[in-house]
Amino acid sequence: MNDQQTELYRQIQAFSLDNTQAPWPFSKKLARENRWSETFTLRVIEEYKKFAFLAVAAGHPVTPSDQVDQAWHLHLTYTRSYWEEFCPKVLGKPLHHEPTRGGQDEKGKFNDWYGNTLASYEKLFGHKPPEDIWPDSSIRFGKDLHHVRVNGRQYWLLPKPKSWRSVGWRGVTLLGVLVMPLFIVSCAGVVPDSINPMKFDAAGFLWFYGLSSLFFAIYSLYLRSVMSKPEVNGKPLDVTLTLEELAHLANGPQQAVDVALVSLLQRGSVELDKDNSSYCYWRPILKVIRPDEAQTPLEAAVLVHAAQPNATQKKIRNGDLSTAKQHSLRLEALGLYVPSNQLKKAQVRIGLLCMVLLIIGFVRVLHGLEIGKPVGYLIMIMFVLFFLGLSISFTRLCRSHYGDAVLDYEKRKNLNIDRTTSDGLLHLVATVGLTALAGTAFADVESALINSRSSVSGGAGSSGGDGGGGGCGGCGG
Repeated sequence: MNDQQTELYRQIQAFSLDNTQAPWPFSKKLARENRWSETFTLRVIEEYKKFAFLAVAAGHPVTPSDQVDQAWHLHLTYTRSYWEEFCPKVLGKPLHHEPTRGGQDEKGKFNDWYGNTLASYEKLFGHKPPEDIWPDSSIRFGKDLHHVRVNGRQYWLLPKPKSWRSVGWRGVTLLGVLVMPLFIVSCAGVVPDSINPMKFDAAGFLWFYGLSSLFFAIYSLYLRSVMSKPEVNGKPLDVTLTLEELAHLANGPQQAVDVALVSLLQRGSVELDKDNSSYCYWRPILKVIRPDEAQTPLEAAVLVHAAQPNATQKKIRNGDLSTAKQHSLRLEALGLYVPSNQLKKAQVRIGLLCMVLLIIGFVRVLHGLEIGKPVGYLIMIMFVLFFLGLSISFTRLCRSHYGDAVLDYEKRKNLNIDRTTSDGLLHLVATVGLTALAGTAFADVESALINSRSSVSGGAGSSGGDGGGGGCGGCGG
């Protein structure tokens, strides 16, 4: 992009389609009408804005994907937003929607326009468009033309069976997890007569159950790795993120709150409460000095909570985490976070498979107790399997492979950053946490915040990644 195009894209990105005061803003309506998840809807809105940019900057007619077209259709119904704000003040020109008139000539024309749109997208943005929103032209002008409006209160919607190729590796892998241990045990000659695990002798069943647990662990870790898509695949690493979003990407919502706190401290909007010499998680820690007009929503939430009586660090952080968590929706929309619905599918698969294995083991334990056989080793394996399944299934998976690459890129930029400047110091806090304040004018902030948290966690560090260690100095009295 040249400078003019970069400025145009910045203005389009800054334009909000949602009215934050409306109970049903644009994004919620778009999600409801298309039965999309909130994350997918935000991604479609991002792509709609890119399409609007291409309509101005590409230099040729453009055609949207069906998903982007749905966002465009809905925006057109917001006539004041579209015709009085978006087109004249942001795009600088009218952007008319002209549907096809039908026929082979029109089909060929729009097919060519769509291909040119995808090519210009890759040229101007430096990467291919996401395939789930910008599919191949054979899908765009094939099955995507069969969308119809259906009243969900009158009709049940059931998906057609997928082809074998579409379920492919998942089914084969899951079958392998269940069958391979049985195959190995049988080939080893441990089980001579039966392939029914419940009829195995004690040694054979322990071999089968141990191998099944091992295969379960391998499958679960592999599935979580697959769920960490999207991959990098040549996507740009220099993604435009606010410092709060970058902190959220690095270490979750608590680190985003830390960035907001440090930013307010830098600007003199708040200061540490010097009257509390032993800064503790449950004691007041901040004083509001003056209101701040140039504040982010998260900074505004921090100020609101800090102004309340007994504004302990715990109350401030817990009260602001819900605001900070809104960043995760944008990170998912950019592909930097694993989509929550995709993660839930993986967790359900892992949880169900673990439950099947535990039920098999439980039945075998009952059988062993009934006939007076020792079951100690089996119970030990079941305990290991239970905690393994619990940790793999329910440990929060956040960053995608692409998110890891973007974060690594941002950390490499820190190597030459000047932390004597306000922006440089905030960037370091966003990527590495409050430990970046050590040796600066805000070293007392680092000591106060980190030590107060470690007093609660027993010196084990905080979930925000700020480090730990040290006591709180009389905070428990």
